[in-house]
Amino acid sequence: MFILAIDTTSNLLTVALYKDNTVLTTHSVYMERGQGEALMPLLQKMFAEVGCSFKELDMVVSAVGPGSFTGVRIGLSVARGLGLALNIPVKGVSNFDAIALSVPKPCVVALDTKRGDFYAQIYDENNITEACVLSQQVVEELHLPIVTDKPELFDTDKVTLYPMPEIMAVQLIQTVLTYPERLFPAEPLYLREADVTVQKKCN
Repeated sequence: MFILAIDTTSNLLTVALYKDNTVLTTHSVYMERGQGEALMPLLQKMFAEVGCSFKELDMVVSAVGPGSFTGVRIGLSVARGLGLALNIPVKGVSNFDAIALSVPKPCVVALDTKRGDFYAQIYDENNITEACVLSQQVVEELHLPIVTDKPELFDTDKVTLYPMPEIMAVQLIQTVLTYPERLFPAEPLYLREADVTVQKKCN
């Protein structure tokens, strides 16, 4: 299985190639903007480095969010374009699932919305709640270890923090291999519309 993984949902663009039970190469580039223009040249460079062709791919996987409204669409658009051109499957992985994969359970994954609250999803050994939007106070009051991209906002005397994965694209691949039943269609996972605040309660 030869897999390309793409994550453009945050300011850290990450891509990875997996083949024959090995992650062949990864690239990470911090970009506040311009990911749409940078992604394909980065992929071409990565394939050249490993001496492989796009035509050899068996699958493309992309993060579906939550994350940057535009960033989510960039990665998915490139993934779907490659899938159509190469006639191969394109799968989506939730950022929550990819992040939670490598940390002990129970935990809550809490990702900054940049609007003063967090996209959140709770994981325990036997259950995964519906993804939702929660205030920082509510996240803390869950009394669960927290995986977050904004650890500086939390008081470590009150909560336990787990580290975020360094390369999300690798986490996407590992999620595909470990929990294929958790794969999503290659469609954006938006918990609220752009510039509109909608709050849901976790079950």
